[in-house]
Amino acid sequence: MKDSIYLIFNRHGVRGFRKTLPKLSSGEFATKLTLKVDDKFFKQIVPEATMELDDKFIIEPKIELSPEVKLEETKRAEHETGP
Repeated sequence: MKDSIYLIFNRHGVRGFRKTLPKLSSGEFATKLTLKVDDKFFKQIVPEATMELDDKFIIEPKIELSPEVKLEETKRAEHETGP
């Protein structure tokens, strides 16, 4: 069996997981985890695995900023400095 998920976490622990690329809140991080499970694991009652993450696997939140200009401020600036 092979499947992939995005594991979402912050400094306090695991926040959840999704099958699609998640939207992250401030302080949250995600890593895409591809899980490959050998058939012999399905014969055990509780399979166990360990995963260690290095910083190269982290997807940081995308932050988009766009300036907001108010029409009044633009007219005032033009009046003070000229056209």
